[in-house]
Amino acid sequence: MSEQQIIRRGYKYRLRQNGAHEALYRRYAGCCRKVKNMALAEQQARRERGEKYASYVEMAKWLTQWRNDPETSYLKECPVHAEQMALKALDESFQKFFKGQGGYPKFTRRGQFEKFGESDVKCFEVDEANARVRLPKIGWVRYRKSRELDGTPKKVSVSLESNGWHISIQTERVQNLPLSESTAIAGGDRGIKNFIALDNGKIIKPLNAHKDALYKLRRYQRAIARKIEAAKVKAGIPKDKPFPKGFKLQKSNRLNKSLVRLSKHQAKIASMRNDYLHKVSTSLADDYAVFCLENLLVKNMSASAKGTEAEPGRNVRQKSGLNRSILDQGWFSFKVMLGYKLVERGGELILVPPQYTSQRCSCCGHTEAANRQDEKFRCLNCNFEDHADVNAAKNILAAGHAVLSGRNAGCAVVEDAVQQDRPVKRLPFQGASPC
Repeated sequence: MSEQQIIRRGYKYRLRQNGAHEALYRRYAGCCRKVKNMALAEQQARRERGEKYASYVEMAKWLTQWRNDPETSYLKECPVHAEQMALKALDESFQKFFKGQGGYPKFTRRGQFEKFGESDVKCFEVDEANARVRLPKIGWVRYRKSRELDGTPKKVSVSLESNGWHISIQTERVQNLPLSESTAIAGGDRGIKNFIALDNGKIIKPLNAHKDALYKLRRYQRAIARKIEAAKVKAGIPKDKPFPKGFKLQKSNRLNKSLVRLSKHQAKIASMRNDYLHKVSTSLADDYAVFCLENLLVKNMSASAKGTEAEPGRNVRQKSGLNRSILDQGWFSFKVMLGYKLVERGGELILVPPQYTSQRCSCCGHTEAANRQDEKFRCLNCNFEDHADVNAAKNILAAGHAVLSGRNAGCAVVEDAVQQDRPVKRLPFQGASPC
């Protein structure tokens, strides 16, 4: 009997405009925001009193009390499952904080993360043939059907973005573990000038969606800054002083229009990047059964170099430009997309240590920083020459082979061995040295 795997996939569609429905969306999103903020305030109060963290089950009991309280009885207007989902999301944030995987949860203000959902399959219905979804206490809502659903709907959520309201439908399907149609294995090196370089010499150029739109973004941001300065003067606040604590800015119509224009342009950039990453990751998942990438900590690589007042950072301007370029490439999202697409096709993504992959010669194994000069690689030991990113991709592929060999042999220290000065090399043939 073949093994089976559960595939969960999210499908996002734009909802068709309906003024009555949009008013209910905002009301329900506001109720979920209120429940989340009230629960967070209660958790903080318990922490100050020295009490233990209240689990989701206890927070659900608080929700029942709040819905029955005359002062907050308006929470009954919102479906209870939507408010429970908000509490579950808060509990997940706390669990990540306790594990050191995220920061302490923060309060959500109005207009920030406007969303709500439904997790009970008995309370919603998806009519894919007519491109509509029945939501509790709202009724049937229509969406723009851009692609077919695959699987059984298990959860829906409605969220507000710069270009309107969207609905996300999470589906689940069970399939037999497939065998990859391809038997090839490859290694890739992600970069700034080149999005990814493969060990076979193929180089994929980056999209640079944010870089190409930087001029227009800055122009929009300067327009917003001027309008905020004008609002400061109107409120009697000096231009060089920050807003007082608790001050609520009365936004003009022009400022609101400028903010909407900026958010729409930022959403367009994100959509272009997401589309590009999906196309590249799908192409690689179709061509290869196993793909090797460096296990890069993008969050640490793109951290600010500003420092503190006591210890200010160096080359802050250059580092901020590098950080912007790293985030513009979408390295982390690409790794996630490529990983789950390979698994769905019966393949696998191998993550290898990134140390010395760009300094090591893929031919003789000599490791030295001077081997690499910008995009050119020339080994000082054997005079082997290659494109620097392609040479790094070959080293990544060799490290991937080492990880697979160690796994098959029951060895758990191969990944550490790859980081040594004498790396595990891939030998394409047993004849003369390729150098």
